[in-house]
Amino acid sequence: DEPDDSEDEAEREWRESLKELELLASMVLVPFLGKWVGRRCAYWAWAKFMTWKYPVDVVKTSKAVYELAGVAGA
Repeated sequence: DEPDDSEDEAEREWRESLKELELLASMVLVPFLGKWVGRRCAYWAWAKFMTWKYPVDVVKTSKAVYELAGVAGA
């Protein structure tokens, strides 16, 4: 009887561990990945819309002025 009890106990603990991993995935990983994918898609869609709505070509004439404009904009 003793080996059967320990096997049942091990099986129960294994199932409990799997449930905890499933909970971790559903509560942490899935929302995090969804947020990341959603932002990537939103940035991509916004960039496509803006280039369609306002077709502008950016030409760097001076690297120093370009970097200064980036610092000033931030």
